[in-house]
Amino acid sequence: MELNWVAFTLCISLILIKSESSFATTATKNEICKASRREEEQCGSYAYKAIKPLLIYMELMRTEVENYDNITSIKNREIKGLQMKISQYKSDSIKNLREQIIAGLREQIISKDNELKQLQQNVYETIIQELRNRTARQDSEIKELQKKLVNQYENVAFIQELRNQIDLYKNNNDNLQSIRNELNKLNSLKYEECTSDLISKQKLQIESDAIKLLELQIQLEEDKKTIEEKDQEISKLQNDVNKKSGLNDNPFVGCTSFGDVTDVHKTSFSKYSFDVLCDTETAGPRWTVIQQRINGKEDFNRSWTTYREGFGSFDGDFFLGLEKIHRLTSYKRFELYVYLEFFDGETRYARYQQFSVAGESDEYKLSISGFSGNVTDIMSESDNNQKFTTYDRDNDDWNDGNCAFEDLGGWWYIGECETRSLNSKYHNSLYDWKADGLSSFNPAKNVKMLIRPT
Repeated sequence: MELNWVAFTLCISLILIKSESSFATTATKNEICKASRREEEQCGSYAYKAIKPLLIYMELMRTEVENYDNITSIKNREIKGLQMKISQYKSDSIKNLREQIIAGLREQIISKDNELKQLQQNVYETIIQELRNRTARQDSEIKELQKKLVNQYENVAFIQELRNQIDLYKNNNDNLQSIRNELNKLNSLKYEECTSDLISKQKLQIESDAIKLLELQIQLEEDKKTIEEKDQEISKLQNDVNKKSGLNDNPFVGCTSFGDVTDVHKTSFSKYSFDVLCDTETAGPRWTVIQQRINGKEDFNRSWTTYREGFGSFDGDFFLGLEKIHRLTSYKRFELYVYLEFFDGETRYARYQQFSVAGESDEYKLSISGFSGNVTDIMSESDNNQKFTTYDRDNDDWNDGNCAFEDLGGWWYIGECETRSLNSKYHNSLYDWKADGLSSFNPAKNVKMLIRPT
């Protein structure tokens, strides 16, 4: 901008000099002007005097332009500072608003989930109570029908006997009338006595039968428990015999004979045979998987019967079954390996030198000891000697509720659900776990429980 002003000033000066010189000389076009050195100096002095006001004005304009540029630069810096403050204010406002919205949504999700849990528990309790009431009504109706049937049979027999007597008396023509009179008296006088007597006898007989039935049921439970204890004793004796005879390492118990192949195999021992999943990758060879959760597709909030028999698929989530685990661990001594993988990629393990599960008569009580590993002892310090609990079979120590309802899964719970259950509700992410209102434990992404003969 400054060069443009100089060029403009020089142009104006030249025009003025030319105009002034045109007034000072009247030389013709063909005349050649030869000026001496003095004349040139006079010309220069004259030109300087002519353009000096313009130069002064130009200097003033340059100074003013520089001041304007300085002011503009200062204003631009102030504008940039204000823009940065506005941007920071917008960013902080949006961040605070986002956090408030997320916190509100989380509270709503937690509240809805708690309401859903409570509703689910109420539905379970209502269904169970309704089934119990219906069973009680059906039992009562069956007993009433049995009573009516017995009465009907007794009445039919009594009537048939009377009819036989009548036919007999009819054959005797001489005593027919007297027999009829006696029969009428018998019908009028003794029928009521006979009926009342029969009813009393029937009531006594029914009560006696009910007592006998109850005694038989109690005896049946005791026999069942005794048989199971005998089975365990036989298994132990057979195990001792195998040890003494050098046949202790049965090639088909668990996964002991399948080497380094991770696959589904059939295990056979004593009089039992069933499929098991053998794992050689998690903790070495010969491990039998009894529980696995790797994708969350299987619901572990199951009934007592389902946990007893087992559920799921070997290529996904599954539980082998309490009865099968009991048969394995009562036949030989087993150790337990628990594998945990968390959402941040960290892996942990717990190992127990002794692991066994009692029979159904003892509510599948857990026996476990000899902990080692790089995670907190999650079983032997709390779950040892605990009975198994499901939503329809409450064996925990919580007097005011059922831990299987609380955790949505069967386990060997202690106290008021103080232990960590590996069968509780599965969470697909860390956020899903936090939104569920859980804060005591870090949720596991993958879980495996494996056993191996020692």
